[in-house]
Amino acid sequence: MNPLENPSVDEKWNRAIQLHSERNYVKAIEAYQKIFSLTEDPEEKAMILFNLGKAYIGLGKDEQALDCFEKASDPKIDLTLELRRHC
Repeated sequence: MNPLENPSVDEKWNRAIQLHSERNYVKAIEAYQKIFSLTEDPEEKAMILFNLGKAYIGLGKDEQALDCFEKASDPKIDLTLELRRHC
């Protein structure tokens, strides 16, 4: 699912990016997680995990950030299950 094809998802992306740029990392993480649950596209899930990692860095949660970055780069991981466990 491309975020531009669905206005509600597009709005969620815009909101998540805005929150992230405002350094409201907790709310940005929540927004990214909502977007994650709306897509089945592995590339989009990887992009969301990358953004989650950056938000976790903003909170000083380096281990969680690294975990998200690793998952974003490993296509063999079941991203839905792993997001629930760690990110």
